[in-house]
Amino acid sequence: MDWWGLDRELFRAIHLYCRAPWLDPIMALFSFSGVGIVHVGALLCASARNQRLWFWVAVALVVCAVTVVGAKTGDQWVELGVFLVLLRMFWWLEIKVAIEGIAAFLLSGGFHLILKAITQRVRPSNFIWASPMESVYTTHSFPSGHATTAVAIGTIIYMSYPRQWQGWVALSWGLIVAVSRIYVGVHWPSDVLAGLGLGVAAAAAVKILSAHREGCTIEE
Repeated sequence: MDWWGLDRELFRAIHLYCRAPWLDPIMALFSFSGVGIVHVGALLCASARNQRLWFWVAVALVVCAVTVVGAKTGDQWVELGVFLVLLRMFWWLEIKVAIEGIAAFLLSGGFHLILKAITQRVRPSNFIWASPMESVYTTHSFPSGHATTAVAIGTIIYMSYPRQWQGWVALSWGLIVAVSRIYVGVHWPSDVLAGLGLGVAAAAAVKILSAHREGCTIEE
């Protein structure tokens, strides 16, 4: 089977033929929510909510980081708005779950950076017929960092609250972030699928380690 051709045509189908004026801003917002500093920053602030000093320190650090990173593309105000939305979304999480989400972010993000350095895959936004919604061309493509870390966090929350609607919302958010990266034209479908697998694996590893640590603590 021509996997490269399938990847290319699936990218074309989602990026070009599924585009709609009303859908563009929605998918762009989901894509912005996949920025690492935005969602892990929201988790960090949520995990520190019971300690006022550290909470405001975390907020200040995240706002500064988002402003500096977002200023490169002019999207800092949108990213700050999305950060506030995610902070509200994560606010109700147990502190333990928020910390697990941060751990899953770090684990999945670390492996994602290693894979990108190894594969050095060119982004689909460089195609002459592509119409990317973000000016991302030179950085490497495989796997999708947004998909990897958003799905890792979404999976952690879902595994923590599998019978509550919040768990499904968090998992759905991660999956839509993943699809949005193809929609906006900066990742191949295989980049996103790899990110999904890496994110789920990282979340499962964190949950297993967390359960093992709790078991050791109880025995002691």
